[in-house]
Amino acid sequence: MRAIEYRPTSDDVLAATRLAWRLRWLAPRRLAMTLARWLLLGALFGAATSWAAGGDAIGAARVVALCAAVQVAMLGAGWLLLPLRTRRRIAREPALRAERGLRWDEEAIEIRLGATITRRPWSTLTTTRHGTQLVLRRDGQVILFVPARVLAPAQCDDLVALAHGR
Repeated sequence: MRAIEYRPTSDDVLAATRLAWRLRWLAPRRLAMTLARWLLLGALFGAATSWAAGGDAIGAARVVALCAAVQVAMLGAGWLLLPLRTRRRIAREPALRAERGLRWDEEAIEIRLGATITRRPWSTLTTTRHGTQLVLRRDGQVILFVPARVLAPAQCDDLVALAHGR
């Protein structure tokens, strides 16, 4: 059985938080749906206010553009505030600083977070590598980010291969 133990640094947690944010908000489908929703709301609001004020289509288009700009500004502000929010979260939640461990063989992976140990069969997991993080997912949901710095390249390849059934 292969194993690693590590303690995440604040940089690891920030990198995982940034990756989770990108996976959540910048996934093409979600981003398109969010922008479409805001544009639709802006169009409805713009049409209603333009019609009520006796305006024209240009006024409605301005409101739509304003709603799109607000959405982009909110996404940008969320990205810029991630380091501050992450530092506060690390200070508030000791579990983020707790020792972690992974043990795996051909059948399953055992994940230890603090005092909690979970064993998951490979058939229920997928793994992908995103820059400095190895991402473990179960049913499409992220269950763990593992910093690539704690894994040897062979270990990282081994985890990905086992999760993909090779």
